[in-house]
Amino acid sequence: MKVPRSYFNDTPLWEFGYGLSYTTFEYSDVSISTTAASACEPVHLTATVTNTGSVASDEVYQCYVAVTPSESTGLSVPRLQLADFGRVHVPAGAKQKVTCELHPLQLAVFDEYEFALRQVPASVSVSIGGKQPTTCPSSAACFLSTAFSITSSATLPCP
Repeated sequence: MKVPRSYFNDTPLWEFGYGLSYTTFEYSDVSISTTAASACEPVHLTATVTNTGSVASDEVYQCYVAVTPSESTGLSVPRLQLADFGRVHVPAGAKQKVTCELHPLQLAVFDEYEFALRQVPASVSVSIGGKQPTTCPSSAACFLSTAFSITSSATLPCP
């Protein structure tokens, strides 16, 4: 049975985490735990958040993934999905290291034909920052990106 699926492709009016801040933040030193993960293997993404303003504040950091299957699977995949987020307090002028943990479930695609969640061989683009990558003005560096690949397949839950 084919389940109709659709994903939002327009620009959101108010992106996740939208709000007023009295300071500014920069992201740097992005690193990923692996560049080639097998199915059912979690992946960790770390970055440094620097409060470049003069007021201590909290930053809500967000991790987004875009999974692109390596082969033509016929599966619908979202263009971008929120995989993890957190809040960190950063004093004025200070730096704080943040980590996003990407679990296999967050890297899976829904198989409409088998009615199951699966991890398939894919290339995965990961972004971390204070805004959605698609809503960040091109003149601002409000997120950092890196990539890795999933090298095998599995039906979830993992054994």
